[in-house]
Amino acid sequence: MTFENRRIVGIEDIKALSVECNNCKVRLTYSPDEAVKIPPNCPNQSCNVEWHTLDMYAGNETKRPVLLKLMASIMEIRHRLLNSDAEKPQQQVGFRLLLEFDETN
Repeated sequence: MTFENRRIVGIEDIKALSVECNNCKVRLTYSPDEAVKIPPNCPNQSCNVEWHTLDMYAGNETKRPVLLKLMASIMEIRHRLLNSDAEKPQQQVGFRLLLEFDETN
């Protein structure tokens, strides 16, 4: 008999959003409830690899990197969930988004 353990969480359960440099692995961690401005370059001075150039996407949201869109969407959903005056995301579509993860040992 095989058992699988999974963890199911809602957007409101997210405690932090972290970004990690592909090159040097330095991380920045943000509250999902704060406006986030991801720096254009890695903050590690010895690495300084370019992360993004948002000016390239000004006025053209469709070309904005999908990871930046995802972070902005998570923050907007949390704002609506936690703000009693805002229309709740599940009221707009008729379902609640849940994320499922394998449980690590």
